[in-house]
Amino acid sequence: MQNPPEPQDEIDEEMQARRAVREAIQRKIAADNEREREARNARRWKVERDPAEYERQKERQRQQYIPKHGGPVRPYEKIVATTKAEREEQAKARHAEREKNRYASMTPAERQAKSDRVADEAWAARRRDKGVPEDIIQAGLAIRIQEREAKRAVQAQVETAEEAMRNLPHFGMMGSG
Repeated sequence: MQNPPEPQDEIDEEMQARRAVREAIQRKIAADNEREREARNARRWKVERDPAEYERQKERQRQQYIPKHGGPVRPYEKIVATTKAEREEQAKARHAEREKNRYASMTPAERQAKSDRVADEAWAARRRDKGVPEDIIQAGLAIRIQEREAKRAVQAQVETAEEAMRNLPHFGMMGSG
């Protein structure tokens, strides 16, 4: 007759099974990491071997950068600033330059829309500072926008009428003399 296995033997077998599972998982993770490393290296080496593709990639990235940031990638310039205040001042100056370039590249309609938005925000802020309730501010803002659009429509009609009058063959014949 065989003796029943002792509890220590069962514990050892269980630990060996766990160790085998852990080692298998570690081997799989190491293999996956190695495979990913090989893929990264292959991509990097391909770029190193193919400078034309690398230049095309850089140009694509530059073109993607322009609409997001309002201009081309600026070249690196060493910022000569020793204090935090100087760095902040120079950062503000760079930001102002970027905004100026963005504004310069806007169409007249975009400029007008930005101007209207800024004016409306300032108008609403003044009302809030006076303690006017938000629903009254929103209603006033809607009226303000409608009045602005009506005024511009009238101005456009006047300009159209003046242009039509200027195009008449006898326009300007009556001199002021």
